[in-house]
Amino acid sequence: MSQTGGQSALEPNVQFLIGFNLTDREGRFKAPASGTYDDGWLVKMGSLGTHWETCGDNDATHIFEQPVGTGPIASAATREKYTQGIPQNIVGNGAEITVMPIDGGRLIRTSIIWDGSTTGALDTSTAVGTQVESYNGKWREVQGANTAKGEIQKTVDSNGFCEIYLY
Repeated sequence: MSQTGGQSALEPNVQFLIGFNLTDREGRFKAPASGTYDDGWLVKMGSLGTHWETCGDNDATHIFEQPVGTGPIASAATREKYTQGIPQNIVGNGAEITVMPIDGGRLIRTSIIWDGSTTGALDTSTAVGTQVESYNGKWREVQGANTAKGEIQKTVDSNGFCEIYLY
């Protein structure tokens, strides 16, 4: 359950609300070899075709279902995140990870967005219907002539989450 003014440590960063099935899940490829990534991070296939990597400018194809971490994971809050009672374990760098594809007609709730003074930042004033794109692993407002990958269905709430309908 979220808490007013901030996200609970056990609340997932992404929820796959509508249009996703268990059979959509892909788990044949590996998480990045280094770095820390939250569940909900936007990725594309790496050049070798064996690892996922952070998307660049509007080229995301998939969303991490679990977070990726390094080294020993000491606390229960970072070791497991619960979604409807099912543990979502952090995946170690270079280990197999499950992802969901970014396909049309699907709805996600996510806190993996650009905020603050970042170009294209999303916040509570971002209007419903605003088109979004992927950029360096997160969602932001469409910039210039870039192609939209979705649109805001529910604006950013006080906990930093918004709902995005995928095109």
